[in-house]
Amino acid sequence: MTNSGAGLTVCARLLTFTNLKFNIMGLEQILQEYFGCKRPFDKDGKLTKHGDIAVQRLISLLHDLNAIGVINGSWNAEKRIDDIIDND
Repeated sequence: MTNSGAGLTVCARLLTFTNLKFNIMGLEQILQEYFGCKRPFDKDGKLTKHGDIAVQRLISLLHDLNAIGVINGSWNAEKRIDDIIDND
């Protein structure tokens, strides 16, 4: 018999370790790091021309990964990206 409380503790520790091991990036950092966009947002928080291009590349990558079965639900990811841009 397993103790579900202990299992949750192990999961919490793994998540903490994962968060420390892999830097959690925001959308701006992802666009900068992986898509070479130096300034994805302007001072008002709106996408720059280069930011828009980087977002389109990110969305295309997500759809391509979805098409080959690496991820599932690229449309959900696209909606979340749009929400981040519109609200943050």
